[in-house]
Amino acid sequence: MKVVENSKATLQCQHTDPYLYRQLNADDSSAYRAIRLESLKQYPQCFGSDYQQQHSLEKLYFEQKLEEACDDVAMFGVLNDDRLVAICGVAFRSALVDDSAEIIQMYVQKDHQGRGLAKGLLAEIAQVCQTKQISYLVLEVERANSPAYLTYLSAGFVGLSSAADNGTDPDNGETQPLLMKKPLAV
Repeated sequence: MKVVENSKATLQCQHTDPYLYRQLNADDSSAYRAIRLESLKQYPQCFGSDYQQQHSLEKLYFEQKLEEACDDVAMFGVLNDDRLVAICGVAFRSALVDDSAEIIQMYVQKDHQGRGLAKGLLAEIAQVCQTKQISYLVLEVERANSPAYLTYLSAGFVGLSSAADNGTDPDNGETQPLLMKKPLAV
């Protein structure tokens, strides 16, 4: 663990050459916006948001939260040569499962995939959640996104849907994301 000084606060972060993991702040809001829009453009099928709709917004949800320095959510990032190459957000109180924090907007740029960055981000978030006495991490993953699903399995998450659940909404036949959960040692 390394301490990094910035204009807003002193943050704890993990440094693994050539990558630096840390919680993002207001100074990172424009870099966050760029990588978030990139994620929606590159992998539209993996997120619940639309690139065109998000691009037209003056401020994205987490962009605004970063600038407001909110305590109810946080965005973590991985930097390589001072460039943001991966992001993962967390809402510290999830409505999906009691006593849980929800993982949101996981994205690793294509050139940096397969290097354990997503698992590193999850570990950073788990550590912060444990200090907040949160018992579980939860997330939703698109069923067709098998690389993400396998990453989450290898990070200790388990699916909460039954084997009989085929993941389609009985009312409209649309594919629904899979809910996954990981217990944290508190």
